Amino acid sequence: MRDTAVPTELHRFDLALLGLVFGLTVTTIAAATVRIELWAANLDPVLNTVTAIAAVGASALAWVRYRGEAHLSAAYESAAFLVLFATRAMLVVLAVLNLLSPFGLTTDSAQQWPIYAWTVARLGTALLLLRAAAIDLKPERRVSTVAGPAVLVLPLVGVALVYVLLPQLESVLPVVTMPTGAPRSAGSFGMTMTPAAIAVQAVVAGVYLWGASMYRQLFRLHGRRYAAYLSLALVIAAFSQVHWAIVPGIYAPVITIDDLLRAGMSFVLLLGIYEQSREDVARLRHANAELEQHRNAEVDRAAREAAIARELHDGIAQELWLAKLKLSGVAAAADLGPEARARTKETAAVVDRALEQARTAVSSLRARTIGDPLGESLAETVAEFAEKSGIRAEVSGDIPDVSPRVASEIIRIVGEALANVLKHADATVVRISVRSEDGVTELSVADNGKGYSTSQARGTGYGVRGMRERAALIGGDIDIVSKPQDGTRVVLRVNLGES
Repeated sequence: MRDTAVPTELHRFDLALLGLVFGLTVTTIAAATVRIELWAANLDPVLNTVTAIAAVGASALAWVRYRGEAHLSAAYESAAFLVLFATRAMLVVLAVLNLLSPFGLTTDSAQQWPIYAWTVARLGTALLLLRAAAIDLKPERRVSTVAGPAVLVLPLVGVALVYVLLPQLESVLPVVTMPTGAPRSAGSFGMTMTPAAIAVQAVVAGVYLWGASMYRQLFRLHGRRYAAYLSLALVIAAFSQVHWAIVPGIYAPVITIDDLLRAGMSFVLLLGIYEQSREDVARLRHANAELEQHRNAEVDRAAREAAIARELHDGIAQELWLAKLKLSGVAAAADLGPEARARTKETAAVVDRALEQARTAVSSLRARTIGDPLGESLAETVAEFAEKSGIRAEVSGDIPDVSPRVASEIIRIVGEALANVLKHADATVVRISVRSEDGVTELSVADNGKGYSTSQARGTGYGVRGMRERAALIGGDIDIVSKPQDGTRVVLRVNLGES
């Protein structure tokens, strides 16, 4: 999937954005000259309902994105739209219960607190969206899963407290509306905001525009069409804030350009939700196609590795076993000199080690291709080692369930560690222990042998290097602890969740 916006799409979006800004600017200039008010008691709840539905849909979409992708920015977006939903839903509920007038939300009982409350809510929405865009624009988005619910709930609680407290303070709130000078009638509210209040609304509008520019940047950088729609919606919200300052349309049954623009913003949000849903479906199909490709590749690789395992077992391992038998026959010959007997014994030891390594490889490949649990493969590997070497070997601890690939690498690491015990440790006991804590599994292979100084070159030989490389393949690391005459402990630590 694409990571940036297609240049032609970005060009079309910029043209649409410029056209929207031009049209809204002309409308705002006209509205500042000629006040446009529509008295429609039945239309006001409809517009508020549409806005509430769009807001709760956008909030739900953002929250799903947060839960799925764990991006904290999505939690801020969800909180912003939830605040918008709450403010519009409250108007709908009060209208249905016929409580607008008692709460000072009609032209006949207009109070000051609604201007303050809705300004706080709109500013809060703008700041939350601004914060969301700022997080998404960071190169690395670090997320705390604990912070998401708090981000969602706290702004809503804060706005609720504002809406509860402000009506109680109505008598001491500074007046932020004033008559326009035109006679008040059934078709004209005849009120506007004071210059100070208009300045505050201009600041809120500026925050919306700032957020629009940041979401435009997100669309350019990441190609998310939802960000493009959200940028357009925030431009509309910015201009609606200006119109709200010209004619405070919070009071029923007045319908103003602010209300119409808020409904238009809701329509753009719904389009954005639809587009994001389409994009999510496309991404899901793409991910499923990649998963199918990986599955097919894994099946092919498993088949090849199964064939290799058979070849190792039926070919190389059998040939090595035959070579071992022949060497045993040679060593038993009566006319063999001391030097030849010693060389034969050394050669037999080399064949034994090669045979053991071949068996370990077969066991590892078998664990990967057949899917034996790690516990069974580990027990089989350790039992074979104890039988062939005569060294007592024990396995303890709760062995986790892992994928065949991870099990294969762990078996190879344990096999190499046991081979080192046989070759270098001069040990009588080997203990393999497994324990898990906080998602990290630690497997150790400890012997009671002669040990060595970890500064010796042997600690960075091919065997140890191979173990480290295999550990890295599954997201783990190897630590070797040893002292002369104090045994050796090889520790594998791996985060199985990450691997």
